[in-house]
Amino acid sequence: VETGEFFVIGDKARSPPQVVRRFVAAGHALGGHTSSHLVIPGRSRSNLAADLGQCRQLLADLSGRDTLLFRPPKGEMDLRSARDVAALGYRIVHWTRTYSDYQRDGLAPLLARMAAAPPQPRDIVLLHDHNPYTIGALAQAIPRWQAHGLGFATVEPAL
Repeated sequence: VETGEFFVIGDKARSPPQVVRRFVAAGHALGGHTSSHLVIPGRSRSNLAADLGQCRQLLADLSGRDTLLFRPPKGEMDLRSARDVAALGYRIVHWTRTYSDYQRDGLAPLLARMAAAPPQPRDIVLLHDHNPYTIGALAQAIPRWQAHGLGFATVEPAL
């Protein structure tokens, strides 16, 4: 994969911290995914600011780069939380395509979902690092996607 974004949960970035450094060294962009992975609707702006700020600072400390990119946990947002995130200066990045790898239901079902709806140009694909099948599925899917002319890039230049 050429480049992409990794939206990192602050509490997970601490162990092991060198993973975040490897993302950046490989040319990938970082974004915050809160420190706690708590959904954001219903949270006060001050609580949200503290959580996002803590994640942002940790990622900056680990990577040497500041980031204002943010993806909401579970994709859950309402109008108030979207306004709060924007007012805090963050850029919300949501996905356009997911393969529901959070289900962790095996390699074959994940590959079937990827084959049934391959990404299209400019898609933002959501995948998770806690699924043991995701890496294997990507090892098979990415060459097929690339053979069809798809490439990878960060969203940062488009923002």
